[in-house]
Amino acid sequence: MGLAELKDLASIASVVLSIGAMFYTFISSRQKNNTRQFTALNNRIDELEHRVTRVEGRLDNAPSSEDIHGLQLQMERMSGGLGKVVAVMEGNAKIMERLENIVSRHEDHLLNQRN
Repeated sequence: MGLAELKDLASIASVVLSIGAMFYTFISSRQKNNTRQFTALNNRIDELEHRVTRVEGRLDNAPSSEDIHGLQLQMERMSGGLGKVVAVMEGNAKIMERLENIVSRHEDHLLNQRN
């Protein structure tokens, strides 16, 4: 092997090595970019999992349809009870009005007796 052949072989090896270095750089930069993207996606997935967990916790504590129906029934009962209270209060108001009339007549009678 002569010097010219070694020179040609070195040139070819240099070109192959340069192409290999470019290929390695291209692949490694793509891999770093992919790693960053995967990290960002994993962070987003973790955030969404946390949000879903919070929503599930809220839904677990939310009243069921049976609970709401029970509340509606209780409110209806209370409404009926309030109707009874209103009726009694109206009766009491009429009694108080009659008592005020009686007391007023007694006062008038007592005042007129002095004269």
